Amino acid sequence: QLNERYASGLLLGDFRTLAPEDLPGPPTLVYWNDVLEHIALDEAGDYRSHIHKLLARRGQLVTITPNW
Repeated sequence: QLNERYASGLLLGDFRTLAPEDLPGPPTLVYWNDVLEHIALDEAGDYRSHIHKLLARRGQLVTITPNW
């Protein structure tokens, strides 16, 4: 559960349709936990490219996947 301080920054919907102008500014961090392994291999590059397009200059993507 998010309190009101953070809830307004939570984006819900299809990430692939998110455009840079939909954001108040470019994010400095994108974090996804246990998501990448659920994306089809042939789509994973598209997601990473889209994240790169949205990120601020020198922004970072943090990816957590199951430790097999």
